[in-house]
Amino acid sequence: MFKNTKKIILALLVIYFIIITIFTLISIQQVNQLKKGPSTGLTTFLSLQIGGAYNNIILQIIQFILIPLLNSGLFIYLKNNNSFIAIQQRTGYRNFLITGILFSFIGGAIIMLLTYLLQLALITIFCAPIVFYVDPHLADMGIQYFSLNTGLELASFILLSSIGWGIFSILVFSISLFIPKNIICLLTGVLVALILIISPLVGNMQNSIWRIISFIWFLPTIIAPGQMTFNSMAPPINFIFAYFIGIALYISIALLLITSWSKRKQGGYA
Repeated sequence: MFKNTKKIILALLVIYFIIITIFTLISIQQVNQLKKGPSTGLTTFLSLQIGGAYNNIILQIIQFILIPLLNSGLFIYLKNNNSFIAIQQRTGYRNFLITGILFSFIGGAIIMLLTYLLQLALITIFCAPIVFYVDPHLADMGIQYFSLNTGLELASFILLSSIGWGIFSILVFSISLFIPKNIICLLTGVLVALILIISPLVGNMQNSIWRIISFIWFLPTIIAPGQMTFNSMAPPINFIFAYFIGIALYISIALLLITSWSKRKQGGYA
């Protein structure tokens, strides 16, 4: 790593978690003005996620920008800076790409895991304790989403969502390989996110086949599984099944792009 790289990454991480803390505390202040019950802690955590009542679009954009940048920004910088081309040639494109993939996935997953743990800690301290309870009516209602009423469901959401963010970071990394300008790469995460969120909604939602395909393609399906209705409709297939199909689809696209870029570089193309 370069002399200042660790300092830059650490500074960005500190800034990111400060932003998360500020937005979480603002939401907690709003919740504290309402009547509290045994589900307040879990409900508040849910409301902070994508599609939740206290989810903030500005914070979401910051996450789409910073999380992929923190994980793969160094590798994209190396790729775009001609003075470091020898590093790729010395280590080999294969090792360069494998390292970039691993950093993207592990970094994205860990950052989101820490984000969720920070939010839970702030909610517990400043709002309400996280109390697990079972609502017998939920099973009768046939709800497909996580109810977040049990510790297992909460842990499942956090784990699946963290993995989803890691996969999203890999996809952003794979697309950034084809972008020659660092300044544009800074916005790749948010641009990719917007495409993956908006594009599924432009088709005919009355067509069941399109609804299934677009629900799998829909970014919140993998980064916030079970937390959003789809175009104000019930999900066309089980959201856990859609999550794993979506993960496979995103990985396939990323690996296809990475393989294509590697062959292009080894073939001597710019």
